[in-house]
Amino acid sequence: MSRYSKNQRARKWLEGLLAHADIRLDGDRPFDIRVHDERLFDRVTAAGTLGAGEAYMEGWWDCEALDRMFARAISAGLENKVSRNLTTLALALRHTLFNMQSRRRAPMVARRHYDFGNELFEAMLGPNMNYSCAWWSGLGDVKKRKAGDRSAREGSAAPDPSASPDSLPACYPQQPGTRLEEAQNAKMELICQKLQLAPGMTVLDIGCGWGSLARYMARQYGCHVTGISISRNQIEWARRRELEPGGPVAPGRITWILGDYRELRGEFDRIVSVGMFEHVGRKNYRRFFRTARGLLKPRGLFLLHTIGSISQRAGCDPWISRYIFPNGQLPTLDSIVRACQGLFVLEDCHNLGADYDPTLMAWRERFDEGLRAGAFDLTDAEARMFRYYLLTCAAAFRCRDIELWQIMLSPGGVAGGYEAVR
Repeated sequence: MSRYSKNQRARKWLEGLLAHADIRLDGDRPFDIRVHDERLFDRVTAAGTLGAGEAYMEGWWDCEALDRMFARAISAGLENKVSRNLTTLALALRHTLFNMQSRRRAPMVARRHYDFGNELFEAMLGPNMNYSCAWWSGLGDVKKRKAGDRSAREGSAAPDPSASPDSLPACYPQQPGTRLEEAQNAKMELICQKLQLAPGMTVLDIGCGWGSLARYMARQYGCHVTGISISRNQIEWARRRELEPGGPVAPGRITWILGDYRELRGEFDRIVSVGMFEHVGRKNYRRFFRTARGLLKPRGLFLLHTIGSISQRAGCDPWISRYIFPNGQLPTLDSIVRACQGLFVLEDCHNLGADYDPTLMAWRERFDEGLRAGAFDLTDAEARMFRYYLLTCAAAFRCRDIELWQIMLSPGGVAGGYEAVR
């Protein structure tokens, strides 16, 4: 029996809002919302997307296909209509007035998310613990199907820009979890080719995570890699992996540092940063690029791999900021370009945003398998939190509301021009 809501106007308002995306309350389609507690309506009215996410964690509502529902909602612009509340305003003001990614605050994301438990991430990400967008477009069969789709569209009418992308595009694997390692290896190889790595080069990996890319560069290209992360769990896991009998990397090829990138000293042939810039914050962008420029040799290359926003936002979604990535902030392309001025030449920008959708769906597939198998322990609210995070983010990438860029930078410009790799 649903709990009673004193404010029936809130229910009518939400029903009217959802109708713009053809989503129904207590409907029977996979993307319709099933309400278990009618306090949901007041909560969404008062706290917007934060209230919706918290109510889902607490079991107040369900949806069989969260990714499809949110793809419809985002395409219809509903997020903007529910974000006009004091909670969202307070978050925007904090990001505008304060440096939410200062050295003191930086470790918060490690404590909240990356230190959640290696057992969970091992089940979700796979044996290499690669926690960034895979490159499905680099797989031969996916590349062929995408080329076929392009040929079929030639000469046809342009697609309706208002159409909601309900499900994963047909060119991607229907069960992406079974191909995840293959697509992640394709991504790491793409990065190495873009960096033009050669044996003996020194490489700095800023925000190295559990060290999958560092191990790949050391093993496949014979580079000497320095990986830095603010997460103790990540660095300790990476060190243990390197010390395993018959480990994947020759001794001495990798140096692991637990610390903040702003404390680094030295000089490197190449720098790479994958999935870390989202935690830097707009007030620190210039400092980040100045630091990178000071660490890179004059003829070096720097690859920045980051999620980005197509619109100017003060911070991440309030629910994501509170429960997943504290104080995160997605950059825009123009904010990156401004922060690089006088420090780097932008040689190339490659948008891989569409590839993040199947990556997140693969993580959700493996997360559910690990949870059922008892590979890690979570409360019901924590399990719902992770599922909500993965599926809402998949929807955002599916709608192209957010993007994933690989940006190539050089200190003074590559003589004759940089040869882009695709």
